[in-house]
Amino acid sequence: MPNPAVSPPGPPESSASVMSSNKTPASLADRPHPNPSFDPETHPSSDAHYPLLGSGRPYNYFTPYILAEADNTEPLLRAFNDSLAGSERDAALRALLGGIGEECTVIPPLWVEWGSHTVLGRGVYLGTGINIQDTGGVTIGDYTMIGPSCTLSTVTHPLNPRLRGSHSPELSRPVKIGSNVWLGGNVTVLGGVEIGDGCVIGAGAVLTRSTGKNELWVGVPAKLVRSGLDTWDDGVDWGSVPPI
Repeated sequence: MPNPAVSPPGPPESSASVMSSNKTPASLADRPHPNPSFDPETHPSSDAHYPLLGSGRPYNYFTPYILAEADNTEPLLRAFNDSLAGSERDAALRALLGGIGEECTVIPPLWVEWGSHTVLGRGVYLGTGINIQDTGGVTIGDYTMIGPSCTLSTVTHPLNPRLRGSHSPELSRPVKIGSNVWLGGNVTVLGGVEIGDGCVIGAGAVLTRSTGKNELWVGVPAKLVRSGLDTWDDGVDWGSVPPI
C-alpha cells in the first residue's frame, strides 16, 4: 500500500504551465550582476562577499552588491505572481529564474529570494506556495514534482545568539534535487542537502541529510524508511490509466 505520509502535489494546472527553452546559468561567483543600474566599480569591497554565496563559508548579506541583486528580484516575482497564465507569465518566470527547461508547471504564488540562483530542469512541477531561499543555489532535476507549501532553504545563521542580530553574518550551501523526485506537501529541505534521483520525501518531513537514489524518507528529522523504490510494487495498476 502507498505510504500515507506521502501527499501528492495534485494534477498540473495547464493554465499555469510554463514552456520555454533552457538557459544555462553561470556559477554564482561568475554571474554578471542582473541589475543594470548597479556599478561594481562603486562597491569593490562587495566582491569579497558575493563569491562566498553557496560556499559554506560565512559572508555578510548586507553589502551593496548583494542587496542590489536581491532587490532586483521583487518586481520580477510580482510580475509572475500577478500575471494571468500565458505568454506574460511565461516571460516573467523566465526572467526571474536562472534557468528553466521546457514543459514546466509553476503554480502561483511562488516566493524566491533571488530567483537567478534557481534552475529548473525539464517538466518540473512546483505546487502553490513554494518558498525557495536560494542564496546558496537551488537546482531541481527533470520531471521532479514538489508539493504545495514546501520550503527549500540554503541559508543558516550562527547558533550563538551573541553572533546574531542586525547585519549578522550568515552562510549558505546549495540544495540539489535530482530527477523524477517527489516532495510531498510542506516538506522542508535544508542547505547542503542533495536528493538522489527517484526519491520520495513524505509530507511534512524536514530533510537535513542527503539521500541516495530511489529512497523514501519521512519524519522530523526525516529518516530513511524504504530503499529500492524503482522496483517497489505498491499494488496499484498504473498501466490502466487511459491515454491522454
